[in-house]
Amino acid sequence: MSVLDNKKISFIGGGNMAQALISGLVSCGVKPSLITVADPSSEAREQLAAKGLNTVDPTADAKAAVIDADIVVLAVKPQVMKAVVSSFADALDKQLVISVAAGLSTELLSDMLGGYDNIVRAMPNTPAMIQMGATVCTVLIIFLLNKSN
Repeated sequence: MSVLDNKKISFIGGGNMAQALISGLVSCGVKPSLITVADPSSEAREQLAAKGLNTVDPTADAKAAVIDADIVVLAVKPQVMKAVVSSFADALDKQLVISVAAGLSTELLSDMLGGYDNIVRAMPNTPAMIQMGATVCTVLIIFLLNKSN
């Protein structure tokens, strides 16, 4: 039994880093049906859906990916983060938000999210795809273990 069992994980952004992390999570036993990816590219959504993931077009419904999520991973470029998160910030409610965007402090992310403070920054690398990156698993496990106590 894993601390991630039945946890719904939403990725905002479906680029290379998100796909590496998703591959690593699925390889570790996370069910693809529990993962949602919001990406504006219809091609990216089609590729991700073919792997059994849920996909959302954030330009049509930005909040759909975060409403039922337990964990929200912000995997968009730092320069577009503010515009992206402003479209769903008011839908956050107790979810763990993990940012993999370089150079954005938790304080700045909190400001972008309207004062939301359940935020962790992580700097993973693409070896997560083959279970060789430890950042994501460590951050999630520590948070979830603390929440269960």
